[in-house]
Amino acid sequence: MSKVRHNPWGNVFKELWLRVVNTFNSIPFIAFFGAGILFVGGVGIWLPYLSAIISGEKNASFLESTNVFTYSFAILGTLCVDIILNNQRTTKDFLSLGIIFGVIALGCCVVGYLTTKTGSSILLNLGTLLTLVIFICANVNDEKFDNNITQADLGPTGYREADLSKIKDGEGHE
Repeated sequence: MSKVRHNPWGNVFKELWLRVVNTFNSIPFIAFFGAGILFVGGVGIWLPYLSAIISGEKNASFLESTNVFTYSFAILGTLCVDIILNNQRTTKDFLSLGIIFGVIALGCCVVGYLTTKTGSSILLNLGTLLTLVIFICANVNDEKFDNNITQADLGPTGYREADLSKIKDGEGHE
């Protein structure tokens, strides 16, 4: 008898879409990503450029390949360690898709760096952008980015108080 596998693509793309939407629905995550990952984590990218501009260098490169490569490699490495230590936050199919795109991002970064060691590499920047998207998808649903309302604060209906005017029977009557 042949084995018939369930087609996971619909669920994977639905999960991906929900995570992208959750990115914009969480002000704490936007703050964490903008301030922590881009600003503080990316200091090795923007600070050398800013220093070069301040010191008057004419040929300063904003997305210098070495700096962008180490930034992207550090994020991908951190995501790999997170997968090894704790992979219970996501479905196996979604995790597998993340690994596939992580390998693609790493490949883009390595090839982009090896072909353009000084200056800015489009392929490396594309790999880094993909790395950041993977980071967002891997971390946006973390509970630390949820609002402060816990299930204990809510009643059995899932709300703080039941609104009797909104309770209707199966026919739509009150």
